[in-house]
Amino acid sequence: MNYKNIDNSINNFSGFIIVLDILGFGDLLKNHSSKYIKDNIVDNIICSSNISNYIINRDINRFAKFSNVNESECKFIEFIYFSDTIISFLKTNNEKNINNPELSIESVCYFCNLLISKAFEINIPLRGAISYGDCFINKNPLFFLGYPIFEAFQMEKIQEWAGIVVTESAIKFCRENTELHLVEYDVPIKQSKTKRMKVINWPMHYNLYHKEMPNFEYCFNSKNKDVIRKKENTIQFYNTFSRLSESPVL
Repeated sequence: MNYKNIDNSINNFSGFIIVLDILGFGDLLKNHSSKYIKDNIVDNIICSSNISNYIINRDINRFAKFSNVNESECKFIEFIYFSDTIISFLKTNNEKNINNPELSIESVCYFCNLLISKAFEINIPLRGAISYGDCFINKNPLFFLGYPIFEAFQMEKIQEWAGIVVTESAIKFCRENTELHLVEYDVPIKQSKTKRMKVINWPMHYNLYHKEMPNFEYCFNSKNKDVIRKKENTIQFYNTFSRLSESPVL
């Protein structure tokens, strides 16, 4: 790999960072081939072309009537994937996508709702965090650096459930009327504690297109106490907000 002139090839940007962890990834590796994981996780969930098609199939124009979600902006969200970690990012100051972060945050939150719902469809629980700030990110050669990446990684790791939170660096862009995307919740974190945060309201989004709840028993298929606790915390959150599926979006 040639790292010559790396300083000239990697530009910094301001934007939103989404760090996601695939829960139970070790068990997936034990029970399935790498090709199965590539075909069913990477291709179906992560590949941006499939995500773009999924957005169109879910009729974002109808959803956008009640929010500031921008379909074309969602398509600018990029991915870096390695092992059990997904890093997604939306630049808000590049030549193709110069946007107000206060508007872009809704597209990012919608995208996260979309991603976690699609993952639950194939029984894959995701845990993550959204942050905002200045970063250096490059795909070839792979390189990423910046406080918002660190912040999102730190916040992702402490959660004890499947869900996505908004960190302090990104929360300032959220508007008061964001119930279509975000809710406040006492997020379960390590050491049996909770932290009041804005979180992605994925139960509402999931129930817009599904008549049944996710298969939580399959998603958290383990007798390990830590896994059981994550499952119970996820179910509690789902039961709390799934009633919001009666939304004017439909």
